[in-house]
This record gives sequence, C-alpha cells and structure tokens, in this order.
Amino acid sequence: MMKRMMRASRTEDRAHPGVGDRRWLLLFLVVPILPADASGQADAGSTGLTRDEIRADFERMARPNGYWVASNAAYLPAFPGEPEEYRMAFRRAPDGNSMRGCMWGATNGEATPVFWHFFYGWDPTRDGVLAYQSSAGGAVAIGWEHGSGDGEREAVQVLTAPNGSSRQIRHLNRSTHPDSMLSRSFERPAQGDQEWEARRTYTWVWYPTPDSRPC
Repeated sequence: MMKRMMRASRTEDRAHPGVGDRRWLLLFLVVPILPADASGQADAGSTGLTRDEIRADFERMARPNGYWVASNAAYLPAFPGEPEEYRMAFRRAPDGNSMRGCMWGATNGEATPVFWHFFYGWDPTRDGVLAYQSSAGGAVAIGWEHGSGDGEREAVQVLTAPNGSSRQIRHLNRSTHPDSMLSRSFERPAQGDQEWEARRTYTWVWYPTPDSRPC
C-alpha cells in the first residue's frame, strides 16, 4: 500500500491578504486538466476534453470508502492552526456529469472543520470543466479546467474574498498513478498578464478507510 503521507515539494509561500484569518487556505483543484484564462477561454496550447474523459475523472476522484490525503509537513510551521495534512473527498452526481466535495485537514489524527466546498461539472460549451468552490468565510473561486496534449490539466480560477479583493489562481495537475496525483499551484493579480508566481506543490494519495467523511 502506498504511504499515507507523501513528502511535498516546497516552493515560496506567503500570506494571502483579504481571504480572512485562515491565510493558508490554498485552492486545491483535483480533476487532472490546460490553460484557461480568467474568462474561462482556453489558451492556444490547451485542448478540449470530452464528456467521457471528464466522467472517467469524476469516477476516479469520487470513490467511496476513503479520501485523498496530502502531507503538509514541508510547509510547517507556516501560519497558526495550519494542519499537518489536507484531506478531500467527493461524491458523483447520479448522471456522472458532475461531482461535489470538500477539503478539510487533520493534525495528530484529529480532523479540522471543512475549509472548502467544491463543485465540478462538465461544460459542453467550453469542452472543459466548470470549477466552483466556496469557503465558510465567504471566499469564492470560479473558473474552468482544460486539457493539454501531454496529459497534464490546467485550471485557472478567479478567487474573490468577502472584502471584494481578488486574484487569479492556477493549478497544474498530473496523474502519477491511479492512486496519486501531483498538483502545483500558482497565483497572480486578477487583472493584467503578469508572470505566474509559484506557490505550493502537493502529492495527493488515495487513502482507503471506512472512516466517515464530512462530505
């Protein structure tokens, strides 16, 4: 069985102003996808995804009897209360064209409250995935995911905090094994075309368990 805790590669990290006290709350997009700009239109290097591809992704991500785990050890200590590991789980809609889920944390085996709620849905008007997530504090991120020829997926969202401040968040996701995936995050201001700033890198590993899940 694969190790539950995987070492994460460390990149430069800093606070996220305007998101609230839980400044460490990063946006984890998990359907492996390529470039979409803030309006959701794919960049020149991106490719569309078929409904069958997306449905297969949702089936893989939304398995029962377990959840996805990513070690946060490489980034501790960072901010007060940041957990030792992150966890996420999903449930598919009956038609298989969308899924819902959430992300929470754990320290010393004790689960934290849910940080983020997710919704992913097949969008035939863009040949990609609509990606929506919200936090208990009122932050919302909306964007799309598209595919690339090399098998990597890219998601770009605009994250808006309760005070109205916003920025673009980008995730590059790659499946490394049926039970694991690599996710790299980046950010830049919501307006303009500045260079992406690298944030964090996590390896997510499927952890089978009969333990209950918060979503």
